[in-house]
Amino acid sequence: MHHALCNVVQPIFGATFVHDSYACRPGKGTHAAIERFSDFSRRYGYLLKADIQKYFPSIDNQIIKSLFRRKIKNRQVLWLMDSTVDSSN
Repeated sequence: MHHALCNVVQPIFGATFVHDSYACRPGKGTHAAIERFSDFSRRYGYLLKADIQKYFPSIDNQIIKSLFRRKIKNRQVLWLMDSTVDSSN
């Protein structure tokens, strides 16, 4: 279900993601992330790898849902997105 949902919303939200976001994005993924990490490690003396743990529980769910509704109009897709946010708490 996760990948099916990503296939629907990625074309809508993908342009707003930072370049170095690699999860569930066409042309990205684990291997591309490792390659980019390796490039950075050779060029710079330090790196930051970050992953926001418990992201959805840390934000106001109504705010994220209202942001979804600005771009997504399909009720079934919104239901899946809402369910994902609600189930993370």
